[in-house]
Amino acid sequence: RGIWRYAILIILLLVLAANALATKLHDRMLPLVLGALVASALVPLVWPVGNLLRVESGLARFGLAALVTFAPIFFASLLFSLEFRGQAASDRAFGWNMLGSTLGGLLEYVSLATGYAALAVVVACCYATAGALLLWRRRRRAAGAKGPADACTA
Repeated sequence: RGIWRYAILIILLLVLAANALATKLHDRMLPLVLGALVASALVPLVWPVGNLLRVESGLARFGLAALVTFAPIFFASLLFSLEFRGQAASDRAFGWNMLGSTLGGLLEYVSLATGYAALAVVVACCYATAGALLLWRRRRRAAGAKGPADACTA
């Protein structure tokens, strides 16, 4: 019962930290943040969470588990904050974020059938696709073009 309080506290603190960091970063950092997000989502493939059982120190195990589990949340929050601040229609951007969060929550159940490592691939692919579309839209905007991808922020 008590561990959930810490998990929720960590998530909220990471979102707060991401928002604070976003105020210091330039929009040009978006590809770097996107890369960090995809990389952090793929960590379970390189370092399976089962390795945590080999860590003898409870505090070190908790810290590593938090890092592996919550790093994607931090980078996703940072990416959202960087993109959200430049939106003319913030309600639509927030709506797309909520839709993505809901889809991610539903996809999480896939891990019950495929395992946590396979879920990491699905998550990384979803983030990479969303990021590629985001970067594509930015390039189109910079070139002065308008298209269907701009409909969500018009």
